[in-house]
Amino acid sequence: MDPALPGPPRAQRGAPGKACEQILQSIAPPSFKEIYPALLETFREFHRLGITTAHSVETPYDFAHYQQLYDQGELGLRIFWYFPDKYLKESEAKGYHAGLGNHFLKICGVKMFSDGALGSQTADMLTNYRGLNHAGVEVLSAEALREKIALSVAQKLSCAIHAIGDRANRKVLQAFGEVADTSRRLDLRHRVEHAQLLHPDDIALFAQQSVIASMQPIHLAGDIPLIEQYWGERGRYAYAFNSLLNSGARLIFGSDTPIESFDPWKGIYSALTRKLNCDPAAPGFYPQERIELVPALQAYTLNCAYAVHEENHLGSIAVGKKADIILIDRDIFHEPPEALLENRVLLTLQGGKVLWREV
Repeated sequence: MDPALPGPPRAQRGAPGKACEQILQSIAPPSFKEIYPALLETFREFHRLGITTAHSVETPYDFAHYQQLYDQGELGLRIFWYFPDKYLKESEAKGYHAGLGNHFLKICGVKMFSDGALGSQTADMLTNYRGLNHAGVEVLSAEALREKIALSVAQKLSCAIHAIGDRANRKVLQAFGEVADTSRRLDLRHRVEHAQLLHPDDIALFAQQSVIASMQPIHLAGDIPLIEQYWGERGRYAYAFNSLLNSGARLIFGSDTPIESFDPWKGIYSALTRKLNCDPAAPGFYPQERIELVPALQAYTLNCAYAVHEENHLGSIAVGKKADIILIDRDIFHEPPEALLENRVLLTLQGGKVLWREV
């Protein structure tokens, strides 16, 4: 165990999880023909909400579907893929090279998990959960994490690492710190997925080490009761949007779908108001961590493009960039945040092509 990380008792992952995994592996996945209509319907729902691009952390099986749709001219979203770390040692043999692809379908890096989640009380914590006698689950030890990151960097792969608890985030940031100079030289754009609970001493490390905080404001809307129940006063630095922004960190926002709604307007509203279930009547949860509309929009657009080396082609309206543009039904810059909940997308363009038009 890393001596810099305190070690309260950890919950143990038991046989039920392994049993579920065995059962899932025994079920044949649906064929492309079977899943094809659902994919097209999902793309249309994304377009209706003004979404033209997704960062994917799915399996090679899923990525193969996107490749097939791309070859058929039917891939409705730009897909930037981070493959699971279980394939890291064989990634070169499989052809998973960083940057392979184009502005529509591209391999960007590798996805890892350092801990569990708040809902199951398996997020890896510096001290025990309130009311419980354990501090979560360590999915990857500090040593294993360093080894995987080092292997990724050697293959010029950016890392997207799931970290929920404050101990998990500290461990990931420490590991990124060890490869920070090499990563900058190679222009790798590592990201912490969720960065959900941070110790205040660790916030500055994101900017110092050029690590992206990839967060999901829509999670906050549902997590507030769990944060209060299990993290108590530590929840002051849960979803610390404003503290990170003020430290100079680069934020990117998403949804973690299918865990939560992929409606970006609800996500933006949550970042601006921090209200339970996006209820306008609810009080703001640690309102000092709210951010303003412009940085929230940037976290959904230009910063996301930056994370996948596409900032010169996507993410903003500028001469020479791809024309991924939406038209909405109101001026959200001059209305209260609640207008975001009623906002409608009238037109969605991808590369200048009309994908959605409200009749």
